[in-house]
Parts: sequence; C-alpha cells; structure tokens
Amino acid sequence: MNLTIAVEKLAKAKQAMAAKRYDDARRLAQSAQVDAELAEAKAEAEIVRRAADDVQRRADAVQTEAERESRKPLTTAPKQE
Repeated sequence: MNLTIAVEKLAKAKQAMAAKRYDDARRLAQSAQVDAELAEAKAEAEIVRRAADDVQRRADAVQTEAERESRKPLTTAPKQE
C-alpha cells in the first residue's frame, strides 16, 4: 500500500517538475521517499514477525516433545534371569 502511494507521489512530483512547480515537486518527492521508507520498514517488520513465529513454533514443538518424554518411565523393569 505505502509503496503504491510512494510511486504515485513520485509520478506527481515528475509532473510538477515538468510544469516547473518546483516546490510542489520537492514536497511530493520527499513525501514519496518517506512513504517508500515506511513500506520498506513494514516489509522488514513482517519478515521479522514471520521469523519470530517460526522460532515460537519450533520452541513449542520442542516443549511438547519434552513433555512427552517426561511422561515415560525413568527406569526399566529389572531383568529376570
């Protein structure tokens, strides 16, 4: 979403440049840059969130396995001769 907005603002900045509305062009270009940086930050945050979710799933699996193992008897029955 933010990247789309950034691209649209950049296109408007180019139009403003062509129309010699330099203040508008600069403002739009700066705003486009901020929107692009926000889009990048959101994408990176999503990558980190997914990685954290994966780590949590793995930790949950280890804990579940540990709980299963803890229910097993600790000793074996004595050997009968």
